[in-house]
Amino acid sequence: MSERRSPRVSIDLRVIAIQDGLEIPGKVLNLSGGGVQMALDPISSAAMRSGPLELEIAGIGRYPSRIVWKAVNSLGAEFLISDSMRQLVEHRIAALGRNMKEPTGRSAKPPLQVEVVEAPELPPPSSEAPAPASTLRIVETDQFTDLRRSPRIKVNLGARCFQGGYDIPCQILDISEGGARMRFDSIGIAGVRDDTLNLQIPGYGQYHADFRWRQGSDAGAEFRLTDRQREHLSNRIRTALRDGAVSA
Repeated sequence: MSERRSPRVSIDLRVIAIQDGLEIPGKVLNLSGGGVQMALDPISSAAMRSGPLELEIAGIGRYPSRIVWKAVNSLGAEFLISDSMRQLVEHRIAALGRNMKEPTGRSAKPPLQVEVVEAPELPPPSSEAPAPASTLRIVETDQFTDLRRSPRIKVNLGARCFQGGYDIPCQILDISEGGARMRFDSIGIAGVRDDTLNLQIPGYGQYHADFRWRQGSDAGAEFRLTDRQREHLSNRIRTALRDGAVSA
């Protein structure tokens, strides 16, 4: 945090530091796109070691970090993130600020809260090799049909895209056994890479996937499923269809 390239705001948020397999709770004192100052209780302070860690901040996300200073029951950490991810953090801080500054006379919305959930351990990808890259083509969003080997349904679900240690929120617009269509905000689409990722989709599960295409703020991913995951997802989609879900 030797160079403060973004505004720093005082804000009260829950934070968990993940270091050497330990989850150490704390509280944010102030925050910027470059890093965070956090308060710790005496037990948490004693457990914290100098060195790399990950910080999961409610409403902001989870980012690789390093401790740059430590005092009695507090510390300062710098986010080890790209410029595009720094913009994403600043965007989320600004959104929280707007959420907590509703005009007088209107009931104030509570600050955005995100449940801190440790990404579950995933089984290894299926032993079946993915289709060669040469057989996959970049297509228009509404033409993404070449991988549809099973029913696809329309949904509108808030999901989490884990990639390279980053937690990028998105909306799932449709889903099948083959994959899903995602929609990101303008900062998120700039931060997500054309690479493997994990998608955590409420009610459906968390899956390894390969990034396949992007158009505007939308993107498509192809799942890499084990047989057990494929059976679970197929049953979930067919149940949704019986309950009235609309085919995509």
